[in-house]
Amino acid sequence: MYTGIKHLHVLLAVLSVVFLITRAIWLLRGSDLLQRKWVKIVPHVIDTLLLIAAITMVSMVPWLGQPWLWEKLVMVVLYIGFGFYIFKFAQSAATRVAGLVGAVGCIALIAHLALSKVPFVLS
Repeated sequence: MYTGIKHLHVLLAVLSVVFLITRAIWLLRGSDLLQRKWVKIVPHVIDTLLLIAAITMVSMVPWLGQPWLWEKLVMVVLYIGFGFYIFKFAQSAATRVAGLVGAVGCIALIAHLALSKVPFVLS
């Protein structure tokens, strides 16, 4: 069961990142696609399912003694913050691109932590 939830979690994470990057590109290009109802709803559904899968997996393992999970959680919060910044606060293309670079950087660190299970700070 754990393996199935993990695979679902990875799929949802990939979809979340692809959707963030796609929407950021649409924002930078001034696309009307951002105004479609499904574009506003689907990312929230994906991210909610992603969170549910993560909580389910964490409930199956003793996570308090896993420093890499704590660091991954911090990176997830930063990823969400960068996404919020890109779509709500950034005023210019340069600041939106900077926010996107920060979000992608967080994703790279999350992926590294998930694969290696070796924390950067709490080791």
